Amino acid sequence: MDNNFTDVEFTKDTVDIPLEAERVPGPMPVEEIPEVAPQVQKKRGRRKATPSLMDDNMNQKTEDEQLKESVDRVMDTMRERYGIPVPAGEVVPKEQLNAWKKQYNEIYRTDLNGQVYIWHKLRRRDYIEVMNDETLNSIENTDLRIFMRQEKILQCGILYPTGEELERIVDENAGVAGNISDEIMLASGFRPVRSEKI
Repeated sequence: MDNNFTDVEFTKDTVDIPLEAERVPGPMPVEEIPEVAPQVQKKRGRRKATPSLMDDNMNQKTEDEQLKESVDRVMDTMRERYGIPVPAGEVVPKEQLNAWKKQYNEIYRTDLNGQVYIWHKLRRRDYIEVMNDETLNSIENTDLRIFMRQEKILQCGILYPTGEELERIVDENAGVAGNISDEIMLASGFRPVRSEKI
């Protein structure tokens, strides 16, 4: 096999490029630094030091007052954005809340889907009434009997809303009776406990 190669001659030429020291970037002299740094320092200098809460010389609010104001601001923001949680005193008059507290010792509040529910724990007699309800016990379908008991527990424990408004809410929201009745049962002592042999 014939290889046809053409001989090519290469010549090496050197080109000298002069480097000029003046054009090579280096550190800037201090006088030529732009006026950015003093502006940044001025912005930082505008901050004021927060006085200590323990400073007796200044007429300051107590730590509790500052905390309360902070919590109030957060709650106001939540009410504006989400509409909840509304203070219970705006839903039910405070006098009524106090009367319920005297009657039931403890009352509870649950917020569910933007609706406020106020309820109390079941007493022993309330629980016996629910369990001995002949209408509920006569239901053969176990699941339906459980669902109906949830509604009965809700009706026994709920303080607000009541009547037609509660019926409407339960009809429109399938999970309300189950969720609120579960909360009532848990608060009433129906929760798993761990016992050990001694």
